[in-house]
Amino acid sequence: MSGTESAPSEVPPREMDENLANADARGSVAITSQAIAPLLAVARITRGARILDVGCGAGRAAAAASDQGAASWGVDNAAAQVTAAAKRYPAIAFLRADAAQLPFAAESFDAVISNFGIPHFRDQDGFLREAFRVLCPCGVLAFTAWSDPAQKEFSAADGVAPPTGDFFRFGEAAHCQIALRNAGFDSVAIEVAHVAWRPPAPEALIEAVMAGIVRAAVLPNAETAEAQAVIRDAVRTRIEADTRDGAFALVLPAIVVSAKKTKPHATPTKRHGDVDAQLPTSEPPHRF
Repeated sequence: MSGTESAPSEVPPREMDENLANADARGSVAITSQAIAPLLAVARITRGARILDVGCGAGRAAAAASDQGAASWGVDNAAAQVTAAAKRYPAIAFLRADAAQLPFAAESFDAVISNFGIPHFRDQDGFLREAFRVLCPCGVLAFTAWSDPAQKEFSAADGVAPPTGDFFRFGEAAHCQIALRNAGFDSVAIEVAHVAWRPPAPEALIEAVMAGIVRAAVLPNAETAEAQAVIRDAVRTRIEADTRDGAFALVLPAIVVSAKKTKPHATPTKRHGDVDAQLPTSEPPHRF
């Protein structure tokens, strides 16, 4: 299975990535940032370690690793995200690259991390293979992924199509074990990620999803105005029912996954388009 996730036919994949790239500023960062600390903990970040953040978004995980003394790099397939990350964290090198074709030489990094990036990668297994290739022996891959909430309240019968299987594929512990071992990793460990969002009002949750939390926005925004109104009313009703003393917390099921590379890469050769064949170094590679 390739792990390729197809976008709606009316929206070209790269254009969809760019359209949704600003979701970080419209709600999702309050949620995904909660997983950065446990992600870095399982990645065993140490001072001077070389860290690659894949699907880096606006660069917060790479920056957090840098704050812990690591030498950080970040890649993302969306130009808008790379630009935003480079502007926010100018001391870190951010590059535009596909997760399944990383522009680095083999055995370049001590850790590869991805904070909720893998659900969005079109070639998820390709990302695992590339992570294994660019990791040094005894290097660690660590990523976070959403688990399937399986909420019956918002099923296809309510007018909302179910999410694709690939999105929640790496939210399943059994699948993670198999896929990581197939890519060459061992010492696979999986923990629950405690992620919750406390929106100030029902409308904040609704607008965050409808305005652009990555991928989650695709389905509702493809609906008619009438169907969107039904969705909004259903979400508002559910939130109000679960509000206690004026407070509401949306608990989001997620996991933190880590694995180790103990076997050497079979052919530690340079890839076409490597940023710097001499990586790793103490200096960041040149940007494209």
